[in-house]
Amino acid sequence: MKHLVLILFVAIQYGLSAQCTIDTDFDYAISGGNISFTNTTNNEPANPGYYWEYGGQTSSSENPTFFYSAGIPFACLTVWDVMGTCSDTTCISIVDSSGCNLDVNFNYWVGTTTISFNDLSTGVPAGANYDWSYGTQSSSAQNPTFNIESGDVYTCLTVYDSTWTCHDSVCVMVNADTSSSCNLVLDWTESSSGGMITFTNTSTGEPSSASYAWLYGSQSSSLENPTFTFDPAVTQVCFAINDLTGNNCDDSICGPVMATDSCDINVSWTASESGGIITFTNTSTNEPANPGYYWEYGGQTSTDENPSFFYSLGFTTACLTVWDIMGTCADTVCAPVILDSSGCNLDVNFNYWVGTTTISFNDLSTGVPAGANYDWSYGTQSSSAQNPTFNIESGDVYTCLTVYDSTWTCHDSVCVFINADSIGGCNLSADFTMTIDSGYVYFTNTSTGEPVDANYDWWYNGQSSSAENPMFMLNDSGAWACLTVYDSLWNCYDSTCFFVDPATASNVEIEQLEVQLFPNPATSEVNLTFTKTTATEIVIYDASGRLVKQLYPTDSANKLSIDIADFEKGIYIINVIDSQTSTYITKRFVKL
Repeated sequence: MKHLVLILFVAIQYGLSAQCTIDTDFDYAISGGNISFTNTTNNEPANPGYYWEYGGQTSSSENPTFFYSAGIPFACLTVWDVMGTCSDTTCISIVDSSGCNLDVNFNYWVGTTTISFNDLSTGVPAGANYDWSYGTQSSSAQNPTFNIESGDVYTCLTVYDSTWTCHDSVCVMVNADTSSSCNLVLDWTESSSGGMITFTNTSTGEPSSASYAWLYGSQSSSLENPTFTFDPAVTQVCFAINDLTGNNCDDSICGPVMATDSCDINVSWTASESGGIITFTNTSTNEPANPGYYWEYGGQTSTDENPSFFYSLGFTTACLTVWDIMGTCADTVCAPVILDSSGCNLDVNFNYWVGTTTISFNDLSTGVPAGANYDWSYGTQSSSAQNPTFNIESGDVYTCLTVYDSTWTCHDSVCVFINADSIGGCNLSADFTMTIDSGYVYFTNTSTGEPVDANYDWWYNGQSSSAENPMFMLNDSGAWACLTVYDSLWNCYDSTCFFVDPATASNVEIEQLEVQLFPNPATSEVNLTFTKTTATEIVIYDASGRLVKQLYPTDSANKLSIDIADFEKGIYIINVIDSQTSTYITKRFVKL
């Protein structure tokens, strides 16, 4: 039986041997991605042995150092007499002493084939990142959905800020095994009036005795047909039916809140910035007699008609919802923030190329003011050159570029994590699976070799999403679904498409082009060879996205040589397209 379960995590310290005087204990310190342990055991034997274990990493040193992860909540030390007559073991909870108040927690809903998690963490820092693992599946979404795995599944959530100075984790065993001998199909209708919204259960195949659970934003109910206070900011409702007959015929589902009343509100706004403050002015038309307002800008919110927020060049979009406070009409517009007062159009961007021992950066910023200054940081290294080269540092390296004029009136920055350990940099292979349930199709990202700052771009039947594992309304006639995975600089990316067939509840992969490119780097010519299918169009772009060449090979061509002698030195991107199957593959080369 599925319930809404609140997970409480309790750290346990224990000893393995009570028949000796060894009193095992230790301290630890976290710094620079490592955790160092110091043995402080009392009453050690004359010839002690040591065995440490931390997240699968082990050591027999007295004071070892391991790679640190907030997802590993325990460390254990065993101290023994090498004669084998006495031993003691202690495991303690690892807590980062960063001084933050983050307390990670979550609950979950179990459906027929999927399990949905809900973050309940408190003290979450601004711009927090989320790292979920559920058995063999993972996600960076705040509230992900996974396919159910059998038995006791080890499940962890780590929440952390961008600098890893504030982070916390919780790990539990989750058993979501369900019985399939039931015909329960969840459904509902909704209506809004007088500032309230009512949901009516229209499910079929219900057990003879059942309980109900609804979740609408922060409001919940155990009634079969509940009424909540209308909230235009809430776009999804979750509903569960629990079988009380003992036959495990229960289910849960989350779906969009659909508007049921016609409405003529036309939302619009303008913005201006001064002294680091951005002020929005509502210019909406056809507003109701008693309007309500909800603004969102870079995590800052307001219910004022014309609010002011702290301004940042990193926040490029603002959203305004205007509604009738009776709950019968609402409209939302999200649009780019275009300022008319700063006179600065600077947009900082860059790419990079990984060599054997060095990594080279290329400034791609636009709208750069005259006499601009450059401030690069790559791990422990820095530079004021426009296009610097650094020695490669290991692991995920925090990298930033700030461009500014001499008076600091026009400036912008971009920061990303870069992992340059492997030469060439990118082993990404985009892939996914899907599950059809109750009129929805649930997609699960199964890509391999993803970059640390992976982004996701899904498209299915006119619907799109940037979530890692999204849910869409099903097209009963079948439709294509496509996923593109890419890093924040588009240095590492890959795409794949499947046909989702509801009749067979399967996904059929498009036969992908297979393309080889050589030599790379090149000086005067690059060669392309094709297998499985024939390329019908070749498009080449430079690093700034400018089209530099377009070719149309003959239908029988399976090899093509391209003259690049007149290309400028730099990085180029080739898109090889098969228009007959609407597929393409991307390659990259360097012109020397």
